[in-house]
Amino acid sequence: MSSTQQRVLPENQFTVRRRENIILSSLLFDKDCRELAIQKRIETAHFQDKRIKKIIDIFNGLCSSNIPPRLDIIVEQFFPKDEDEPKRKKLLEDLMKLRDTCPPSDVELFKQHTFFLKKHKSLEKLRKLLNQALSMIDKEEQNPSYDKETKTFDFLSNQFDDLIKDFTLDEAKSLNLSEGLIGLVKRIRDQQKNPTISETVSTGYDEIDEKLSGGYRRGVFSLICARPAMGKTVYMLNQAIEAAKKGAKVLFVSIEMDLTQCLQRILSKVSAVKMKKILQPEHITDPEIAELDAAATEAAKLYGKNLFIEEVTSINAPQLESKIKFYQKQFGVELVFVDYIQIMKTRNNNTPKEVSDFSEISYDLRELAKATQVALVLGAQLSRDVEKRDDKRPLDSDLKNSGSFEQDAAAIIHLYRDVVYNKDTEEKRILEVIIGKNRFGEGNITIKLPYDYSVQSIYQKAVQTDTAA
Repeated sequence: MSSTQQRVLPENQFTVRRRENIILSSLLFDKDCRELAIQKRIETAHFQDKRIKKIIDIFNGLCSSNIPPRLDIIVEQFFPKDEDEPKRKKLLEDLMKLRDTCPPSDVELFKQHTFFLKKHKSLEKLRKLLNQALSMIDKEEQNPSYDKETKTFDFLSNQFDDLIKDFTLDEAKSLNLSEGLIGLVKRIRDQQKNPTISETVSTGYDEIDEKLSGGYRRGVFSLICARPAMGKTVYMLNQAIEAAKKGAKVLFVSIEMDLTQCLQRILSKVSAVKMKKILQPEHITDPEIAELDAAATEAAKLYGKNLFIEEVTSINAPQLESKIKFYQKQFGVELVFVDYIQIMKTRNNNTPKEVSDFSEISYDLRELAKATQVALVLGAQLSRDVEKRDDKRPLDSDLKNSGSFEQDAAAIIHLYRDVVYNKDTEEKRILEVIIGKNRFGEGNITIKLPYDYSVQSIYQKAVQTDTAA
């Protein structure tokens, strides 16, 4: 057991007021605690004493302005007027008495005091939320309605998620260079000995994995972008299937298509029976029925338990996070596809309209990926600006609605089929996978994959071409 664990303070031995006084005394009179507070700001929202909150606010303000947070400067800013000299003198005396009555703690105990203060504030919020929820339950019981959506559930889901995230969110991580480099080498060695420990999840396509330095990165989100008719959904479903074949646990969340449509596309791919016939069963022959049966049985046996498909009519980032955590806990899901990003809702379940709405969604998805550590991949629409150029191949800047998506995404992959614009092209069955932004690998390249959309298939064999436009 470490020395820190041995010295954990029983929370009930300290009143909130005494904790606040010890924190302030340590902040002002212990060098190590002061250095820690300079690096990681103390959150004043967790304090009750107004004078202590003001002193710490001044401390934080001085740090932000690169001014040494010395005691004399803090006292002077607390009472800045010339005629306040007696008040400054009295405050300084009070703070010196504080040092004697509440001696500064060492840095480890200082961390514990600030943690317990944050915990106390969170428990207060939790109590208020529970009381609000009980009040809402009483009202709904008194006025029942035939409504599948219950306001109380929505309230609890959103508010509790925010509270838990606020309390459990890791503090800013910092290491000295020695700790950081040694730890990184150890992690690389562990991954070398155990290849199943990986920071990426395969896309299912070897050539694309190579350019993405192993596949889709955990803890960030990537975008699959296309104009209509390019095959965005087909591409994402093909990757989901191929990744599942390689052993990855995959969740496909469909907002645009219903569950049956997704399954029809998958069945066409795994059986090589044309999609048109699956949609019109009266035209299917007996041999094709046998092919469907055999393909479905084989897929179910070999990798069916690795791929999960869920249809939703609408979803926002907090709801998606809850869903991902469920599939993680129950099935170990590590790769998540969402089709598609622009029809997601805001935190308040509103349809996004303003740029700020899409920026909010982008920020929430970035935090979601970081919190869950899944490899998150979202389909995205491109703007009509593509159509205005002679060369219709898309660029990262063509992302529809928000530059935040372009900024926050770890990888941006575009899909282009020349036959959509050029009927006489020699590459009628070639899908260009254009990797634009690629934070963890090589960008601005194009990989050409053969496809046959009549059977919903994009094939593995690829040819790399010159740098993309």
